[in-house]
Amino acid sequence: MTLEDASAIQCELVELEFPMIFLKALEFALFKTYGIPAISRLLVQTKQLTDPALVPKRYVDTTVLIQEFCENPPSSERYREAIARMNYIHSVYQQAGKITNDDLLYTLSLFALEPAKWINKYEWRALTSMEECAIGTFWKSIGDSMLLDYGSMSGSEEGWIDGLDWLDDVRTWSQEYEKRHMVPNPDNKKVADETVVLLLWIVPRCLQRFGRGAVCALIDDRLRNAIMYEKPPYGYFVLVEALLTFRKAILRYAMLPRLSSQRARRLSDKLNEHGRYHLKAYDNAPLYIRASMWERWSMQAWFFWLLRKPLPGDAERQHHSEGYKIGDIGPERMIGKGAQSMNETKARLEARPLGTCPFSI
Repeated sequence: MTLEDASAIQCELVELEFPMIFLKALEFALFKTYGIPAISRLLVQTKQLTDPALVPKRYVDTTVLIQEFCENPPSSERYREAIARMNYIHSVYQQAGKITNDDLLYTLSLFALEPAKWINKYEWRALTSMEECAIGTFWKSIGDSMLLDYGSMSGSEEGWIDGLDWLDDVRTWSQEYEKRHMVPNPDNKKVADETVVLLLWIVPRCLQRFGRGAVCALIDDRLRNAIMYEKPPYGYFVLVEALLTFRKAILRYAMLPRLSSQRARRLSDKLNEHGRYHLKAYDNAPLYIRASMWERWSMQAWFFWLLRKPLPGDAERQHHSEGYKIGDIGPERMIGKGAQSMNETKARLEARPLGTCPFSI
Protein backbone atom coordinates (compact mmCIF):
# COMPACT_ATOMS: atom_id res chain seq x y z
CA MET A 1 0.00 0.00 0.00
CA THR A 2 1.43 3.37 -1.02
CA LEU A 3 1.29 6.48 1.14
CA GLU A 4 -1.08 8.08 -1.40
CA ASP A 5 -3.43 5.07 -1.10
CA ALA A 6 -3.25 5.08 2.70
CA SER A 7 -3.94 8.81 2.87
CA ALA A 8 -6.94 8.51 0.52
CA ILE A 9 -8.43 5.64 2.55
CA GLN A 10 -7.98 7.48 5.85
CA CYS A 11 -9.49 10.62 4.32
CA GLU A 12 -12.62 8.62 3.46
CA LEU A 13 -12.83 7.51 7.09
CA VAL A 14 -12.37 11.06 8.40
CA GLU A 15 -14.75 12.84 6.03
CA LEU A 16 -17.38 10.25 5.04
CA GLU A 17 -17.51 7.14 7.20
CA PHE A 18 -16.84 8.23 10.78
CA PRO A 19 -16.23 12.01 10.95
CA MET A 20 -17.49 12.60 14.48
CA ILE A 21 -15.89 9.65 16.27
CA PHE A 22 -12.62 9.98 14.33
CA LEU A 23 -12.32 13.62 15.40
CA LYS A 24 -13.26 12.90 19.02
CA ALA A 25 -10.76 10.03 19.10
CA LEU A 26 -7.99 12.41 18.00
CA GLU A 27 -9.06 14.93 20.65
CA PHE A 28 -8.95 12.29 23.37
CA ALA A 29 -5.64 10.99 22.00
CA LEU A 30 -4.21 14.46 22.55
CA PHE A 31 -5.86 14.55 25.98
CA LYS A 32 -4.18 11.24 26.86
CA THR A 33 -0.72 12.72 26.35
CA TYR A 34 -1.38 15.04 29.30
CA GLY A 35 -1.03 12.03 31.61
CA ILE A 36 2.72 12.08 30.92
CA PRO A 37 4.46 14.50 33.35
CA ALA A 38 7.24 15.34 30.89
CA ILE A 39 4.66 16.52 28.35
CA SER A 40 2.32 18.29 30.77
CA ARG A 41 5.27 20.00 32.50
CA LEU A 42 6.31 21.65 29.22
CA LEU A 43 2.74 22.82 28.60
CA VAL A 44 2.58 24.31 32.09
CA GLN A 45 5.93 26.07 31.65
CA THR A 46 4.90 27.60 28.31
CA LYS A 47 1.37 28.32 29.65
CA GLN A 48 0.01 27.05 26.32
CA LEU A 49 -2.57 24.83 28.02
CA THR A 50 -2.91 26.45 31.44
CA ASP A 51 -3.49 30.13 30.62
CA PRO A 52 -7.20 30.49 29.67
CA ALA A 53 -6.26 33.21 27.17
CA LEU A 54 -3.87 30.86 25.31
CA VAL A 55 -5.58 27.47 25.65
CA PRO A 56 -8.15 27.75 22.81
CA LYS A 57 -5.59 28.89 20.21
CA ARG A 58 -3.06 26.24 21.16
CA TYR A 59 -5.72 23.53 20.99
CA VAL A 60 -7.14 24.73 17.67
CA ASP A 61 -3.65 25.21 16.16
CA THR A 62 -2.81 21.58 16.94
CA THR A 63 -6.10 20.46 15.40
CA VAL A 64 -5.51 22.57 12.26
CA LEU A 65 -2.05 21.12 11.60
CA ILE A 66 -3.31 17.55 12.05
CA GLN A 67 -6.29 18.17 9.77
CA GLU A 68 -4.09 19.81 7.14
CA PHE A 69 -2.00 16.66 6.66
CA CYS A 70 -4.94 14.28 7.22
CA GLU A 71 -7.32 15.95 4.76
CA ASN A 72 -4.83 16.84 2.01
CA PRO A 73 -2.91 14.35 -0.18
CA PRO A 74 0.82 13.77 0.52
CA SER A 75 1.66 15.24 -2.88
CA SER A 76 0.09 18.60 -1.95
CA GLU A 77 1.88 21.72 -0.78
CA ARG A 78 -0.51 22.03 2.18
CA TYR A 79 0.43 18.55 3.46
CA ARG A 80 4.16 19.29 3.23
CA GLU A 81 3.83 22.74 4.79
CA ALA A 82 1.77 21.44 7.73
CA ILE A 83 4.36 18.78 8.56
CA ALA A 84 7.19 21.28 8.09
CA ARG A 85 5.51 23.70 10.50
CA MET A 86 4.90 20.95 13.05
CA ASN A 87 8.53 19.82 12.81
CA TYR A 88 9.82 23.36 13.31
CA ILE A 89 7.69 23.91 16.43
CA HIS A 90 8.83 20.59 17.89
CA SER A 91 12.47 21.32 17.04
CA VAL A 92 12.49 24.43 19.23
CA TYR A 93 11.64 22.33 22.28
CA GLN A 94 13.79 19.37 21.24
CA GLN A 95 16.88 21.55 20.95
CA ALA A 96 16.13 22.92 24.41
CA GLY A 97 15.96 19.35 25.75
CA LYS A 98 12.33 19.73 26.83
CA ILE A 99 10.81 16.91 24.77
CA THR A 100 12.35 13.61 23.77
CA ASN A 101 12.05 11.31 20.78
CA ASP A 102 10.00 8.85 22.83
CA ASP A 103 7.59 11.60 23.95
CA LEU A 104 6.89 12.39 20.29
CA LEU A 105 6.70 8.72 19.34
CA TYR A 106 4.16 8.13 22.11
CA THR A 107 2.02 11.03 20.88
CA LEU A 108 2.22 9.67 17.32
CA SER A 109 1.23 6.19 18.53
CA LEU A 110 -1.95 7.57 20.11
CA PHE A 111 -3.00 9.32 16.91
CA ALA A 112 -2.60 5.99 15.12
CA LEU A 113 -4.22 3.77 17.77
CA GLU A 114 -7.05 5.75 19.34
CA PRO A 115 -9.20 6.31 16.20
CA ALA A 116 -9.25 2.58 15.43
CA LYS A 117 -10.09 1.75 19.05
CA TRP A 118 -12.92 4.30 19.23
CA ILE A 119 -14.36 3.39 15.83
CA ASN A 120 -14.36 -0.35 16.55
CA LYS A 121 -16.09 0.28 19.88
CA TYR A 122 -18.53 3.10 19.18
CA GLU A 123 -19.21 3.36 15.43
CA TRP A 124 -21.85 1.69 13.26
CA ARG A 125 -19.29 -0.77 11.91
CA ALA A 126 -15.77 -1.87 12.69
CA LEU A 127 -12.77 -1.04 10.54
CA THR A 128 -11.64 -3.54 7.94
CA SER A 129 -8.09 -4.86 8.04
CA MET A 130 -7.33 -2.79 4.92
CA GLU A 131 -8.51 0.38 6.66
CA GLU A 132 -6.43 -0.39 9.76
CA CYS A 133 -3.46 -1.08 7.51
CA ALA A 134 -4.00 2.32 5.86
CA ILE A 135 -4.04 4.07 9.24
CA GLY A 136 -0.83 2.30 10.27
CA THR A 137 0.87 3.09 6.95
CA PHE A 138 -0.18 6.75 7.12
CA TRP A 139 1.01 7.42 10.67
CA LYS A 140 4.23 5.43 10.22
CA SER A 141 4.93 7.74 7.29
CA ILE A 142 4.18 10.80 9.44
CA GLY A 143 6.75 9.49 11.94
CA ASP A 144 9.26 9.12 9.10
CA SER A 145 8.53 12.72 8.07
CA MET A 146 9.22 13.80 11.65
CA LEU A 147 12.56 11.89 11.54
CA LEU A 148 11.53 9.87 14.60
CA ASP A 149 13.84 7.13 15.79
CA TYR A 150 11.97 3.80 16.10
CA GLY A 151 14.93 2.11 17.76
CA SER A 152 13.04 1.51 21.02
CA MET A 153 10.38 -0.57 19.20
CA SER A 154 10.97 -4.32 19.01
CA GLY A 155 10.49 -4.53 15.24
CA SER A 156 12.85 -1.70 14.34
CA GLU A 157 15.80 -3.93 13.43
CA GLU A 158 14.02 -6.36 11.12
CA GLY A 159 11.45 -3.83 9.94
CA TRP A 160 7.70 -4.22 9.54
CA ILE A 161 5.76 -6.03 6.83
CA ASP A 162 2.93 -3.51 6.53
CA GLY A 163 0.82 -1.01 8.44
CA LEU A 164 -0.90 -3.72 10.48
CA ASP A 165 2.43 -5.12 11.64
CA TRP A 166 3.62 -1.63 12.60
CA LEU A 167 0.34 -0.92 14.46
CA ASP A 168 0.70 -4.10 16.53
CA ASP A 169 4.28 -3.21 17.44
CA VAL A 170 3.58 0.43 18.29
CA ARG A 171 0.60 -0.68 20.41
CA THR A 172 2.85 -2.91 22.51
CA TRP A 173 5.51 -0.19 22.74
CA SER A 174 2.91 2.44 23.73
CA GLN A 175 1.51 0.29 26.53
CA GLU A 176 4.98 -0.25 27.96
CA TYR A 177 5.75 3.46 27.71
CA GLU A 178 2.56 4.26 29.65
CA LYS A 179 3.44 1.81 32.41
CA ARG A 180 6.77 3.59 32.92
CA HIS A 181 5.79 7.21 32.44
CA MET A 182 2.04 7.77 33.00
CA VAL A 183 2.03 8.61 36.71
CA PRO A 184 0.13 11.12 38.87
CA ASN A 185 1.48 14.67 38.80
CA PRO A 186 -0.06 18.10 39.61
CA ASP A 187 0.99 19.40 36.19
CA ASN A 188 -1.07 16.67 34.57
CA LYS A 189 -4.14 17.86 36.44
CA LYS A 190 -3.58 21.52 35.58
CA VAL A 191 -3.47 20.79 31.86
CA ALA A 192 -6.35 18.30 32.05
CA ASP A 193 -8.58 20.80 33.88
CA GLU A 194 -8.22 23.41 31.12
CA THR A 195 -8.66 20.82 28.38
CA VAL A 196 -11.89 19.50 29.93
CA VAL A 197 -13.24 23.05 29.82
CA LEU A 198 -12.60 23.04 26.06
CA LEU A 199 -14.09 19.58 25.55
CA LEU A 200 -17.26 20.75 27.32
CA TRP A 201 -17.38 24.18 25.65
CA ILE A 202 -20.75 23.53 23.98
CA VAL A 203 -22.29 21.80 26.99
CA PRO A 204 -24.84 23.97 28.86
CA ARG A 205 -23.87 24.99 32.37
CA CYS A 206 -26.62 22.84 33.90
CA LEU A 207 -25.04 19.75 32.29
CA GLN A 208 -21.40 20.53 33.03
CA ARG A 209 -21.27 18.17 35.99
CA PHE A 210 -22.58 15.31 33.87
CA GLY A 211 -20.20 16.25 31.05
CA ARG A 212 -17.20 16.09 33.34
CA GLY A 213 -18.35 12.68 34.60
CA ALA A 214 -18.82 11.50 31.01
CA VAL A 215 -15.25 12.54 30.12
CA CYS A 216 -13.97 10.59 33.13
CA ALA A 217 -16.01 7.57 32.03
CA LEU A 218 -14.48 7.67 28.54
CA ILE A 219 -10.86 7.49 29.72
CA ASP A 220 -9.09 4.50 31.21
CA ASP A 221 -8.07 3.99 34.84
CA ARG A 222 -4.36 4.68 34.29
CA LEU A 223 -5.00 8.06 32.66
CA ARG A 224 -7.64 8.96 35.23
CA ASN A 225 -5.17 8.30 38.04
CA ALA A 226 -2.38 10.19 36.25
CA ILE A 227 -4.48 13.36 35.91
CA MET A 228 -5.63 12.91 39.52
CA TYR A 229 -9.34 12.63 38.75
CA GLU A 230 -11.74 10.51 40.79
CA LYS A 231 -13.54 7.60 39.19
CA PRO A 232 -17.15 8.65 38.50
CA PRO A 233 -20.11 6.68 39.86
CA TYR A 234 -20.99 3.51 37.96
CA GLY A 235 -24.11 5.14 36.53
CA TYR A 236 -21.99 7.42 34.35
CA PHE A 237 -20.36 4.42 32.65
CA VAL A 238 -23.78 2.84 32.02
CA LEU A 239 -25.33 6.04 30.65
CA VAL A 240 -22.40 6.94 28.38
CA GLU A 241 -22.27 3.39 27.01
CA ALA A 242 -26.05 3.39 26.46
CA LEU A 243 -26.03 6.72 24.61
CA LEU A 244 -23.17 5.68 22.32
CA THR A 245 -24.75 2.27 21.69
CA PHE A 246 -28.05 3.99 20.80
CA ARG A 247 -26.19 6.30 18.38
CA LYS A 248 -24.48 3.28 16.83
CA ALA A 249 -27.84 1.53 16.25
CA ILE A 250 -29.42 4.64 14.71
CA LEU A 251 -26.52 5.11 12.29
CA ARG A 252 -26.42 1.44 11.34
CA TYR A 253 -30.12 0.80 10.83
CA ALA A 254 -31.85 4.15 10.29
CA MET A 255 -29.41 6.39 8.36
CA LEU A 256 -28.42 6.46 4.71
CA PRO A 257 -24.75 6.55 3.65
CA ARG A 258 -23.20 10.01 3.56
CA LEU A 259 -22.96 11.37 0.02
CA SER A 260 -19.68 12.68 -1.37
CA SER A 261 -21.24 16.15 -1.46
CA GLN A 262 -21.76 15.86 2.31
CA ARG A 263 -18.09 15.33 3.17
CA ALA A 264 -17.33 16.60 6.67
CA ARG A 265 -14.36 18.66 5.54
CA ARG A 266 -13.48 21.19 8.23
CA LEU A 267 -10.93 23.24 6.24
CA SER A 268 -11.55 25.62 3.36
CA ASP A 269 -10.29 24.38 0.00
CA LYS A 270 -9.02 27.70 -1.36
CA LEU A 271 -7.20 30.75 -0.10
CA ASN A 272 -9.39 33.73 0.77
CA GLU A 273 -8.85 37.37 -0.19
CA HIS A 274 -6.24 37.66 2.58
CA GLY A 275 -4.23 34.70 1.26
CA ARG A 276 -5.34 32.54 4.18
CA TYR A 277 -7.44 29.46 4.88
CA HIS A 278 -10.48 29.21 7.13
CA LEU A 279 -11.88 26.58 9.44
CA LYS A 280 -15.46 25.74 8.45
CA ALA A 281 -16.63 24.28 11.77
CA TYR A 282 -15.89 24.86 15.43
CA ASP A 283 -16.88 23.40 18.78
CA ASN A 284 -15.00 25.78 21.06
CA ALA A 285 -13.71 29.33 20.51
CA PRO A 286 -14.44 30.38 16.87
CA LEU A 287 -10.78 30.69 15.86
CA TYR A 288 -10.08 31.08 12.12
CA ILE A 289 -13.83 31.10 11.32
CA ARG A 290 -14.97 33.59 8.67
CA ALA A 291 -17.23 36.25 10.21
CA SER A 292 -19.91 35.81 7.53
CA MET A 293 -23.62 36.38 7.90
CA TRP A 294 -24.23 32.61 7.77
CA GLU A 295 -21.74 31.89 10.54
CA ARG A 296 -23.32 34.56 12.75
CA TRP A 297 -26.98 33.71 12.06
CA SER A 298 -27.04 29.94 11.56
CA MET A 299 -28.89 27.59 13.94
CA GLN A 300 -25.52 26.68 15.47
CA ALA A 301 -24.77 30.36 16.04
CA TRP A 302 -28.12 30.83 17.80
CA PHE A 303 -27.35 27.84 20.02
CA PHE A 304 -23.95 29.26 20.95
CA TRP A 305 -25.55 32.68 21.53
CA LEU A 306 -28.00 31.12 23.99
CA LEU A 307 -25.02 29.59 25.80
CA ARG A 308 -23.44 33.08 25.89
CA LYS A 309 -20.50 31.91 23.81
CA PRO A 310 -18.60 34.20 21.40
CA LEU A 311 -19.59 34.11 17.74
CA PRO A 312 -17.34 34.56 14.68
CA GLY A 313 -16.52 38.25 14.40
CA ASP A 314 -17.17 39.13 18.05
CA ALA A 315 -13.44 39.41 18.65
CA GLU A 316 -11.91 39.44 15.17
CA ARG A 317 -8.30 40.03 16.21
CA GLN A 318 -8.37 37.57 19.09
CA HIS A 319 -10.07 34.86 17.01
CA HIS A 320 -8.22 35.64 13.74
CA SER A 321 -11.40 35.86 11.65
CA GLU A 322 -9.25 36.63 8.59
CA GLY A 323 -8.06 32.99 8.66
CA TYR A 324 -4.67 31.34 9.07
CA LYS A 325 -1.44 30.79 7.20
CA ILE A 326 -0.05 27.32 7.75
CA GLY A 327 3.45 28.74 8.11
CA ASP A 328 2.34 30.96 11.00
CA ILE A 329 0.47 28.34 13.04
CA GLY A 330 1.74 28.05 16.61
CA PRO A 331 2.56 30.31 19.57
CA GLU A 332 2.53 34.04 18.89
CA ARG A 333 6.29 34.26 19.50
CA MET A 334 6.92 31.83 16.61
CA ILE A 335 4.91 33.71 13.99
CA GLY A 336 7.15 34.63 11.07
CA LYS A 337 9.93 32.32 12.25
CA GLY A 338 11.27 28.97 11.02
CA ALA A 339 11.20 29.63 7.26
CA GLN A 340 14.59 28.02 6.58
CA SER A 341 13.81 24.92 8.64
CA MET A 342 10.41 24.57 6.99
CA ASN A 343 11.83 24.92 3.49
CA GLU A 344 14.38 22.19 4.18
CA THR A 345 11.65 19.85 5.43
CA LYS A 346 9.40 20.58 2.46
CA ALA A 347 12.25 19.90 0.03
CA ARG A 348 12.97 16.59 1.75
CA LEU A 349 9.32 15.55 1.63
CA GLU A 350 8.94 16.57 -2.00
CA ALA A 351 11.94 14.42 -2.97
CA ARG A 352 10.68 11.20 -1.41
CA PRO A 353 8.87 8.59 -3.56
CA LEU A 354 5.09 8.45 -3.08
CA GLY A 355 4.22 5.64 -5.48
CA THR A 356 5.83 2.85 -3.44
CA CYS A 357 4.95 1.15 -0.17
CA PRO A 358 6.78 2.86 2.73
CA PHE A 359 7.58 -0.57 4.19
CA SER A 360 9.35 -1.70 1.02
CA ILE A 361 11.94 1.10 1.17
